[in-house]
Amino acid sequence: MNPVRALLAISLGCASGVVLAQSRPATLSAVVGRYCLSCHNSRLAEGSVSFDALDAEHPWAEAEAWERVLRQLRAGTMPPTDTPRPDRKTYDALVAWLGSALDQGDARKTAAASRRLTDREWASRLASLLWSAAPDAALVDAARRGRLQDPAVVEQQVQRMLADARIAGLVGSFFAAWLGLDQLGTMAADSAAFPEFDAELRQQMRRETELFLESQLREDRPAVELWTAGYTYLTDRLARH
Repeated sequence: MNPVRALLAISLGCASGVVLAQSRPATLSAVVGRYCLSCHNSRLAEGSVSFDALDAEHPWAEAEAWERVLRQLRAGTMPPTDTPRPDRKTYDALVAWLGSALDQGDARKTAAASRRLTDREWASRLASLLWSAAPDAALVDAARRGRLQDPAVVEQQVQRMLADARIAGLVGSFFAAWLGLDQLGTMAADSAAFPEFDAELRQQMRRETELFLESQLREDRPAVELWTAGYTYLTDRLARH
């Protein structure tokens, strides 16, 4: 599947009230109590996280805190590798459930609010997803004429928007968070192993990734190429590093 089509299916499907049921493999509260609470409690609060103050049964009610937890779980850094951890099957299933719960919110409210998106809502969501901006004149005109209920027209609009420089908005919003680019600026470097490492090189690393992602999106490349593409964007200095 093309990466943007996958994103559209997730974003627009959930936005229109489609609920994808996913059973919980083990209660989040049970896993937290067994593996996390000894360090992340109101007394110690390591990493500024206190699980005994969070509702593990309804994570969408405190989405910001649980999104931080989810990022750590997906990165495999929670619980620390030198402490007891759930088995791989439980771990993966729990990550999937938490991500789904945060995406969907309260399933009872979502189901009650389910309805068909209007053309103007389609235009707004397309522009927000792909450009992190408001719809342009062409998208507004398509919505005004009621054309965005036609999948073929939506496909044409997406292809047009992919070729626009504003596609960098998707890189800066979705992909920067997914790949942890927003953490690159604060990650510590080993000064003994890399004495030449500085802010300029750090910025070149980020820009390399941004340019690569923009090219993948503009060409609507298969999603697997995010891992297998045989090219990237390098300055001489970054190439030497």
